[in-house]
This record gives sequence, C-alpha cells and structure tokens, in this order.
Amino acid sequence: MFIYKTFLCALFVFPLIIHSNVANETLKKYKPLNQNDEVIIRLIRDEDIEETAEIIQESYLQDCLKIKHATPEQCEQMKKVPLERTRMALSTFKAEKDGAVIVAETTAPTEAGSSNGGARLMGCIRVKLNSQGNTKDNGPFAQIGPFATRVDVHGLGIGTMMLQVAEEYAVNRWNVCEMILDAHGIPEPVKEVVHPPMTPLLKFYEKRGYRRIGKTNWFDPAESNYVRIPNSLTHLERMVKDTCLAKETSRKGTKRGRKEEKGKAPEGESIGKNKRMHQQHESTELVRNYAAEAVKSEEELAELVEAAVDLAHEFGLIKRLSDDESRRRRTTDLASIQPFSLFPSPFLRSLFHRATAVHKGMQKLFFRVSCDYEFLAKATEQLAKTDKTYERMVGLMDQVRREGHQQPYTLLLTRADYVMDNNSITEQPNGQQRQFGLKQTGMTIGTVGSVAMSPRAAEVHRQMLQKLGMDALNVPPNRAVNTMARGLFNGWLRFGDADALVVFIVSPEDKFRFDEHAIENELQQISDGQIEVERMTSEEAFAKLFLDESDFTLRRSSDRRAVALVHSSSNGHLPEWTDDEWEARRRIERSRAIKTSTVFSDLSTSKAVKQLLAQPGKIEQFMRDEEDKQMVETIRRTFVEQWPLEKDDEPTRQLIQLAIANPGLFVLKAQNEEGTPNYVDEELREKLQQFTHEERAAHELRHRIQPVTAKNFLVRPLLEGAVPGDVAVELGIFGFLLGDTRDGSIVRNTQQGFIARSSTKLANGTEEEKDEVYDSLNLI
Repeated sequence: MFIYKTFLCALFVFPLIIHSNVANETLKKYKPLNQNDEVIIRLIRDEDIEETAEIIQESYLQDCLKIKHATPEQCEQMKKVPLERTRMALSTFKAEKDGAVIVAETTAPTEAGSSNGGARLMGCIRVKLNSQGNTKDNGPFAQIGPFATRVDVHGLGIGTMMLQVAEEYAVNRWNVCEMILDAHGIPEPVKEVVHPPMTPLLKFYEKRGYRRIGKTNWFDPAESNYVRIPNSLTHLERMVKDTCLAKETSRKGTKRGRKEEKGKAPEGESIGKNKRMHQQHESTELVRNYAAEAVKSEEELAELVEAAVDLAHEFGLIKRLSDDESRRRRTTDLASIQPFSLFPSPFLRSLFHRATAVHKGMQKLFFRVSCDYEFLAKATEQLAKTDKTYERMVGLMDQVRREGHQQPYTLLLTRADYVMDNNSITEQPNGQQRQFGLKQTGMTIGTVGSVAMSPRAAEVHRQMLQKLGMDALNVPPNRAVNTMARGLFNGWLRFGDADALVVFIVSPEDKFRFDEHAIENELQQISDGQIEVERMTSEEAFAKLFLDESDFTLRRSSDRRAVALVHSSSNGHLPEWTDDEWEARRRIERSRAIKTSTVFSDLSTSKAVKQLLAQPGKIEQFMRDEEDKQMVETIRRTFVEQWPLEKDDEPTRQLIQLAIANPGLFVLKAQNEEGTPNYVDEELREKLQQFTHEERAAHELRHRIQPVTAKNFLVRPLLEGAVPGDVAVELGIFGFLLGDTRDGSIVRNTQQGFIARSSTKLANGTEEEKDEVYDSLNLI
C-alpha cells in the first residue's frame, strides 16, 4: 500500500504554520467507504502532536522502502533524525499564523484485526498561505506539505478527503487561486532498475487536478529537522492545482438532488459543463450565464426560490417592513426578507484581491485628508455656497478648528465601493485586447451601511449552490461584522475609561437595525460584555446627551456617565435635519468622545475633494511616506474621471457641449447625493441645457462606467418568484483606521470584510440604488 503525502522538505522551502485560536475546530465529518465508524477531520490539538509526529516519521520511512533500488540500510538512515525534532516543529507550527495542520481522527479501528481501540489519528496534512506570488498572476497561493496517512488506512479515501478539506480551507480563508506542493518523482536512472513512467504519488495528485511543472531540489539536509529520502534515491516534482476552477462535485456532470439528464450533450459541450465556471479557456459567456444555465425549468426555479426565501429567514437576511406604520412602531414584530440574488454573482478574483489590497492605502489617504483643515476649507468653499447642508458642515468645521480638537484620536469606519469596468482597452502584440478594470464609485466614512447582510447572503448562496450540485469553494468568507466591532472596541479602549458607554446614532426608520444589533452583539463578545451600548436617533441625542463645558466630556443626561465613542450608523447629509438635530451633532463634534464620523471625515469624501484628489500630484500630497509610492499609483488607477462644473470658463463650456452632444459617455451627479438622482442619456442632456449656473455648480460630470454584467435571478420581498436579469455587482470593501489627527500618525489600519450588491440599473450604467439587491461573490 502506498501512503499519500508530500515530502517533508516542503516544510523548509515553504515554512507552514497554523491558527492557534481555532485549534478545536471540526472541519468535516464523514464515513469512509464500507466503514461504520465516523471520521472527523479537524485542526490539530496539543495532545495530537506526539501521535502526529510518529505518523510522519513512520510513513516516510515506509515510502523509502517502496523505492525499487533503495536498500534497507539507506532507508534506516532516516531513523537517525530524532522524533523529538518533528514534535518540536509541529508545536512551533501550532503557535503561528496563516496556516493550519489538519488531522483525521476516528473513534474506533478502521480495519479488521487492528489492535488500536478507541480514538486514534489516521493522518495529517499541512496547508500554508504564501502571498509572494503564484505561477500565474502573482496572487497568493497555498502550499501543501507534509501530508501523511497511516499504512493501514490506505484505500479508504481518507487521504483524498484530507486533501480536499485542506484545499477548501485555503480557498475559503485566503481566496487563493493556486495550490502548490512537492511530491517525489521518478528517480534518476539506476543500473538494472526499471522504473514506471509515473510514481503512484504523482498519479494520485494528477487524478485530483494537479499538474507537474518541473523538478525541484531537496532542501539542504543540514537545515532539515525531519526525515528525508536521500538524494540518490529520488528527486522532487513540483505540482500545481488551479483552485479558480469550480470543482465538479459529482461524476459525469450529474447534480446532487437532481435527476441525471438523459441524452447526449450538444456537440462540443459536455453534461455538467456549467459547473466548470472558471475553466481558463471557457468562454466568458459561460461564466456570465451560469446562473441562467443552471436552472432548467420554471418549476425548478419556483422550488429554488422557495428554498432561498426560507434560508433568508433562517440566516437573518431580513429587514423591518418599510410601511409608515412599522416605522412609527419601534416595537413592531413585522419583518420581511431583504431583496437578494438567487445565486452569487461572478467577480474576477484578481480584481477582488486588488480592491482588498488597496483599501488600507485608501483609508490612509482619506484620514490624512481629513487632518488637513486648509485643504478641506479650500476644496469645499464653492460647495458651501450652493448647498445649505454643506454650508452648516463647513461652519461646524470652522468652529471646531477655532476651539481646538478636544479629542485628537478619530476612528474611521470605512467602505470603498467598486465595480468591474468593461470599458478598458489595452494594446497587445497581437492587437487590442479588452481588460476588465476596477473603478471606485464611492468612499464612505462612518455610515457604512448594511455590514451584516452580505455575509448572510453568502450563507444563503452556499446552500443554493449545493442544491445545484455545485461547490461553494469560490464564495469567499466575509468577516465584515467582526471588523466593524473590532474598530469600535479599539476606539472605546483608546478613550481610556472602562465605565464609559458607546452610543449608536440611528435613523428613525431603523433601516439598519439588524446590522446594528449584529455589530453590537459582536462588540459585546469581543469586550466580554464590558461595554454598555445605547441606541438613539439624532433627535433623541439632543435630549439624552449634554456637553460638559468644563472638560468637553459628552455625558448621558440620566446619570452623567461619560460617552467614550459615538458611532453614527445613520447620519448622512440630510437637508431635512431639524435645528435640534444639528445642535446634537454640534455637541458631539466639540466633545472629547471618539467619533466614527466627523465633519472633517465627511467633507474629506465629498465630491469636491475627490475632484481635487484626481488631479496630478494631489494624492502624493498626503501619501509622502516611502512605503506609499507604489500604493499611490494603485489608488489613482481606481479613480473615475470627473469634472467639476462650478466655473464658467471656456474649458467648462466646451465640456458641457461635449456632454450634450454625447450624453451616453457621461453621468451627471449632484455634489450632495443624498436623495438626488443621477442623470444619464437624454435626461442628462436636458438638465445641462436647463440648469442655471448655480444649479450646474452643484453637480459634476463623470466618465460613465460600462459595468461587467452577468445573468442572475432577483428575489424581492412580498413578491412571488424571481425576476431574471442582467446585473452588475458593486463591491464594497470594509475596514477601520484609528489615527491621531495631531500629526496624522496611525494607530491601527485594518481591512477585512466586504459587501456585494447587484443592480440591473447599475448594469445600465445609471448607478441607481433603488434597484439594488444583496449579493455575494463567486470568484473566477
């Protein structure tokens, strides 16, 4: 019997590590073929190290003995490596990050006649994230090794299942596009020894989607802590698997829970083709249309929608009803599903990684902008003359500036929104080639919106893909709620008063009620219940909070307790705010409380500021560190071309005439987007011809993005069935930054989590929000 594993030298070429804080996590339970005893695949524990080390040592020795020209004496040399070295290395791996050691365990013997009773380990596999670049596009990859199973469990499929679990672990946690491992290959020719064309180990991996890319060398034995087969007996073969391919979950293209389709597939096509959504040479149309291709009939669609609605309720993808009565009744028990897509929409993995990678730089940029009063004042001077809300915000900024910042630390909870742009053409040696681009459609600080809904949509979508017999490996994990809660916890800690409370400023309609509760619950878990959170509207804040002028502490009126942090989960730039609501915000802005949204940060994301940042050299004004040079260009590539309209000079008049003549190339957007539509096509032409100079100055022209679209089904509350359509995905990346406004220094800068929303209006280039549904991603 042959033991499935990779050779231990991989431990040194690619050092592997594990998560110590999830050591008891069970990853999979199943029953091997023809066995009654359950196998548990889980992360390694401290008590497993001794037995795991023995499995590794013994399995590699047995492998050596299977080499035809190996002598017992040569293999016996492997025993000279002390077992203690293997144990020590496993202990080291357990304490590190970005990796995992996975073991398979059974509670009873798996082979007749085995003398080992009770629970025992049957094998181990190690997987590690490597972000240095893979063989294709310099994206992250995962390295496998060591991989060993007991000899007496060979043939039960345990090695195959462990490898599958390790691959799923790497894809779900790190969004890797490739798995890489080193396996022993065909030895150099030896006299009178005939070797097979391929070792059983290479056959094992090739059967499971790995391909050979060339020979590699054993690591220097002087630095090895493990057994290794001598150089004279074998060499290593590097093997790669593309995890961007959606794995078929059943043979011959049949789907779990569905009858096998009869008859032959169309010419040039195979049954189950729609599952291979990420095949490199498949057409783009197949990827874009997989959702429509997966549903075979109206009856099946109705069944899927019914199941999806049940799952939406189960996973909390719900909202309060939006009728007037429900809004007035704060204790109402009426709720419905959120609008959502039936399946996860395709999104390029490379662009997803680009959006997450640029976010810390984006947070740093807007934090530095919010610290520069002179820049903000000049940028918003004209805007304040045409917009009453901005006029009051700039006035409040001036007051805080005159009095001095009572709280130097600020907490930015952020969301940067992007779409895939289909409007980028690059020159290639063989002619023009279309390249999908990543374009930013918005940057939000403070009121980041529905944090919990996209993770819940992903849970629904994983179940829906399984119902179609498709793997959900390419639906990425989403820890958005945890990110926001950790940001709030860091801000509360920075205030330095364990008795101080946290205040959530919410909207009267409680639009994000379930998000707020999810963040609050996560915050309580992180803080071990130390923090009191009180939710109130901005109007209620006027009555419940007062500013202690003696030391600028914001206090709760009922008991004079200090407020450590104010999270404005729904403040917006609302022109209908009352004087009392503005006064409540004034108190908060002037206070010592740490804030997730200030007038400085709000103004930093205004259209007027973004127009300036798009100019040459402006980003560099705020990103001056040596480490920022490459990030500056990455940020700039995400910006959409935009043009202010407040001037009445010749270039502006020429631009307006160009837009009137070619309205399909532009979008007309208000500087203050709250409650105002975007204008495109004929409506854009009419508005530019009708606007007064003052009305025109309150708007800007932007390049019209041509979003990449895909087919999906949209499920909406209180409506039967699902509506098919071409949708475009807007990806929002979450993060938080805690910084010192006195010198622009950064205490914490974190990115994790995202939101995906799809829209048929966005697909048409109009970027309207009223058509949005919650979505998740199927990375391709």
